[in-house]
Amino acid sequence: MNFTNVSDVISFEEFEQIKAFILKNGDKMIFRNFDNNNPHYKYVNCDVFLGADIGQRNINNDPDISDFNQLTIKNRKANIK
Repeated sequence: MNFTNVSDVISFEEFEQIKAFILKNGDKMIFRNFDNNNPHYKYVNCDVFLGADIGQRNINNDPDISDFNQLTIKNRKANIK
């Protein structure tokens, strides 16, 4: 998998808006073995996931336990072989 640090592409404020949108309008979906029930939003061609800022100490990604500082965008077309 290719990963890109997008901290220079989107601002802190934009990240906070994206995070708030996912938490309000999304659902939960597991996308890695590290944790469970990641906040998730399904777009037309990609899935977007949030990860807890305290990692596995919030293994179920409960917004009442911690905040989120990881954003993963997974392109569905990249999985097609």
